[in-house]
Amino acid sequence: MDSLVVIILLFLTCYTLQSEAQNKAFLPPCCRDSIGTVACQRLKAGRASWFTTSCNTKADFRLIQCCQTCEADGSVYKYNTIARTLTQAACFDRMSPAYCAKFVYSLAPWTSATWTCDGKYSAVAFRICRLSCGYCSLNTTGIAATLTEANFNYERAMEQCSGLGNNNDDPDAAFYINDLP
Repeated sequence: MDSLVVIILLFLTCYTLQSEAQNKAFLPPCCRDSIGTVACQRLKAGRASWFTTSCNTKADFRLIQCCQTCEADGSVYKYNTIARTLTQAACFDRMSPAYCAKFVYSLAPWTSATWTCDGKYSAVAFRICRLSCGYCSLNTTGIAATLTEANFNYERAMEQCSGLGNNNDDPDAAFYINDLP
């Protein structure tokens, strides 16, 4: 019985939030090697075929984990050619609608941080709330993409990196977000 009450409350919360201001993505996530440039270069050197396939077929890998190294590799599709296609092919949320609402509506009830689909949380939002944040759209859900095809390009992805620091300047540094939701 308690779980039913919780589910109903979550549904009502999400329904109520639909009328409030949404803060969906208008820029693609920052394009950098979030797992570290050295790690990406080692993957490329040690598993070249796998690396090329991952750059060309896996949205998270290509656009978040090894974005810069994939972009520099001459044997993979360039960002502007493949980014939108990869994102649409994997258009879903990995977390619940209630969780993703925290990004879309800038809510963070148990921390002082404000979560958003853009900015410093864009990589996390892209990976776990891609559909809700508007990085892609599915006709069956009625959720429309707010990130237009024209904005889903390499230059705009690099704009998203502004102010975040760049682990590509220090190849031994890995990208960590200390205050993840």
